Amino acid sequence: MSVIKVENLRKNFPLQVEGNLLTKVKSRLANRQFEAVKDIDFEVKKKDFFGLLGSNGAGKTVTLSCISTLLIPDSGSIQVNDVDIIKNPFYFRENANIVLSDRLVYSKLNVKENLQFYSRLYGLGIQETKSRVNSIIKEFNFGEISSKKIEDLSNGQKQRVAIARALVNEPSILLLDEPTVGIDANFQIELHDLFRELNKTKTLLLTSHYLHEVELLCNKVIVMKKGIIIAKGSPDEIISKTKKKGCIKLEFNKISSAKIKELLPKNAVISGCNATLLESKPEIIAIDLVRSIPKKYLKSIEVKKPSLEQAFIELTGEEKENECGENTNALGGDEVNENA
Repeated sequence: MSVIKVENLRKNFPLQVEGNLLTKVKSRLANRQFEAVKDIDFEVKKKDFFGLLGSNGAGKTVTLSCISTLLIPDSGSIQVNDVDIIKNPFYFRENANIVLSDRLVYSKLNVKENLQFYSRLYGLGIQETKSRVNSIIKEFNFGEISSKKIEDLSNGQKQRVAIARALVNEPSILLLDEPTVGIDANFQIELHDLFRELNKTKTLLLTSHYLHEVELLCNKVIVMKKGIIIAKGSPDEIISKTKKKGCIKLEFNKISSAKIKELLPKNAVISGCNATLLESKPEIIAIDLVRSIPKKYLKSIEVKKPSLEQAFIELTGEEKENECGENTNALGGDEVNENA
């Protein structure tokens, strides 16, 4: 069953024209539109962990904002549980929620006060608010920080509060717009665990600058570029559509390069006691190599399957990577904040 169905979605914005442009050029550009999203279609099934991938300006956040009713599309339709949310935006707001990059929590209020405020905003009564807030504080282990002001928390703690804030109305659908940007590695792992737990009972949509994060968490993905969808499917399906190969790295005990050359296929790249092979099916080739190479020669073997990051690079032409597909940040995401 589709819980979200997007058809022919289009969203344009007026071009921002600088004041110092020549008058003729300025008047020519004044009526032009920037096409942020161009007639896209996709469906999200119940309890999917659905990823939207794309570089800055690809249209993923605009798409999420249209689904969340923060933006009104110029054309197309968006249905949530078969309800047209363009005509009935309050249906989404009652049954879903969104975590934005700016977090939507008040810095001068403490954690508990923020949760109380949003609970009342969603129409919960006094006793229901008390029960719901206490439940969230317990679920998120906010005990020690529940009386702290948001401005006194770390970035990671603030983000957990933002996610908790989005759960006060007990949504069945949760949208996550780049939820781990600027969060240190430990908190990222903690948030990933939280998202997996939420996904047991909820449908999640995620935009992210971190390709490894999408590959790790999502069962379905769309890749966007300049407002259109250029690929969709599971991470493995998207990877299989590309020409990328997996990498096999071998380390040998002290034997000659000539001997290593005898033991490996002709496409092996040999450097000292190390060798590298690029293969379409690296796991199968690696098993064959382990069986054929005498144990006394082989010190270690490492297999790297083609990654979603490599597939993204090929599909979008964003960056190049080395022979084993190693690339630090194809999407150009923000650096991790060490003070998070």
